[in-house]
Amino acid sequence: MMEGNLEALENTMQELEAKRDDLLRRVVLEEDRENVASQVNDLLKARSDQTRRLCLCGYCSQNLISSCDYGKKLAKKLIAEKLVAEKFSVPKVKEKHIQTTVGLDTTVESVWNHLMRDGSRTLGFLEVVSGFDIVIWVVVSKDLQNEVIQEQILVRLVLDKECTQKTEMEKASYIYNILNRKKLVLLLDNIWSKVDLNKIGVPPRTQRNGSKILVTTRSKEFCNDMEVGETMEVKCLSPNEAWDLCQRKVGEITLKSHNDIPALAGKVAEKCCGLPLALSVIGKAMSCKETIQEWHHAVDAWSYDGLKDEKVKSCFLYCSLFPEDSEIGFIDGNGDKDVANYQGHDIIGSLVRAHLLMNCV
Repeated sequence: MMEGNLEALENTMQELEAKRDDLLRRVVLEEDRENVASQVNDLLKARSDQTRRLCLCGYCSQNLISSCDYGKKLAKKLIAEKLVAEKFSVPKVKEKHIQTTVGLDTTVESVWNHLMRDGSRTLGFLEVVSGFDIVIWVVVSKDLQNEVIQEQILVRLVLDKECTQKTEMEKASYIYNILNRKKLVLLLDNIWSKVDLNKIGVPPRTQRNGSKILVTTRSKEFCNDMEVGETMEVKCLSPNEAWDLCQRKVGEITLKSHNDIPALAGKVAEKCCGLPLALSVIGKAMSCKETIQEWHHAVDAWSYDGLKDEKVKSCFLYCSLFPEDSEIGFIDGNGDKDVANYQGHDIIGSLVRAHLLMNCV
């Protein structure tokens, strides 16, 4: 009995030491923890004396009073260790307030199934807490900075402010040492360029840790840059869902600011073909516009400035001159028809992936 408690106490002590190195929590909790850890060390030092007093293969003690007192202290400290360890545990899931989604029930369910799939094994809904040690949500801005991503991860891990003052490489090493022992879900939201997970300190996914990394992006090309295993495109909304989203993004005040705006908003929602990204971006852009002229300008400017180079922009403007379903000729290609063909497909593909053109073939 005593040997079992000693072994359990040693295991718990090792976990506490690891958490002390990893988490560096608040001062009050740190004092509580150090106090218990110090007392546990004293008990472990006394182990050899108590073990020597055992006889009959460890089932009886030569000094029953001393061993009984030691055993009681051992049991109490084991309970105290577990209580303090619970204070240092990071919540597996941190609730995040988000806007109500529209028309994404099927997509969310599909993403969930992919997330829960582990090889040939599918985890049920109730297994999410035991399935992963921690879920981390990181918002990636267009102006990508590794240290900004690192700081979001460190904050999620409830680490001391002192850690945020370290260099990028030191932060990466710190993050790696913590997450390498965990089965995590990392969500990188709204990436605009490749995120180097190694520089950030995110350990690679292995069969042993079973971690998952999810990315959301506006361009499929970024998924290729990130070497994403599986991609899932957000499907178009139904006409009713598209109109509902458009109204929410534009806002009631703007819709009522001019009699013609609701009708124009309906046409915009229809022309967006149910694309959530188009509806959201244009709706937000028009939410503060109170004249018809401003509305037209916002629609025309949407996403155009974000195209990668002038040649792609010129191609988009050129395509906009043709009626719907018309055939469009190829670019020059320096006199080489094949080169022009390949280059044209590359440019058109960029516009399709940016959702500025639709592939109707």
